[in-house]
Amino acid sequence: MENKVTSANWHLTDRCNYACKFCFMQKLPDVDANIDSANRILSILKKNGITKVNFVGGEPLLHPHLQDFVVCAKNHGLTVSIITNGYLLTQQRIKELKPFVDWIGISIDSANEDIEAKLGRGFGRHVENTLRVCEMIKMEGIKLKINTVVTKLNFSEDLRSLIERIHPLRWKVFQMLGILGQNETELASLAISSDEFQVFIKTNKNILLESNQSPTFETNDDMIDSYLMLAPDGSVIQNSGHGYAYHALEDVVIHGFSDILNSDKYVKRGGQYDW
Repeated sequence: MENKVTSANWHLTDRCNYACKFCFMQKLPDVDANIDSANRILSILKKNGITKVNFVGGEPLLHPHLQDFVVCAKNHGLTVSIITNGYLLTQQRIKELKPFVDWIGISIDSANEDIEAKLGRGFGRHVENTLRVCEMIKMEGIKLKINTVVTKLNFSEDLRSLIERIHPLRWKVFQMLGILGQNETELASLAISSDEFQVFIKTNKNILLESNQSPTFETNDDMIDSYLMLAPDGSVIQNSGHGYAYHALEDVVIHGFSDILNSDKYVKRGGQYDW
């Protein structure tokens, strides 16, 4: 079967300096990925059609060996991305990452500092910090993506002015996804219906990004079984049924990623693009 899945998210750690209530990666089997395993895992991914790796968390900048991971990934010829809340990014850190990192994704959900704080996204100055960090990223010539999670607190918000000010190449917008054992205690207060997600889409869809593309909106159904996610130890995380199951990477690649992932859904949600 043709492998349509060409990108992977490696969750290096579940440690985070924020406490986002909607986070679906709060509890992972291991504390941190072991840098000694990086060459083996990245080699397996590359040999099985993966061309891009996203280093995520938790907060990947809390991993003490993040620099070694991005260097290793780049040495394997992979497109390298980091998804971060941006709080720990400095001009010096961005310069250190620049030779090995193609994309940096920054997470922001609202233009209102109070809403971000209520969500657990920072301590009251997340919007201010995001604007500063995004400007530094663009000054260094690294491609910029914005990630937004839509919940009860922001589904009616018009974020176009903020996004136009940041002017990223990509803007990915996610309906809050509930995962058992991770964030289910917050579903009653934060989860939104499909109709409420459509309210956000209708309000925010008419915007062109720096790439002249429109935002990418992902429903819960779009996300389920369409992401190749790795736990810190390199095992594959499957999110069928709004829970997590773990499979050894070596076992998964025997039959191909499409054996446990919906590769058609991966393509349909925009998993492949010119990175």
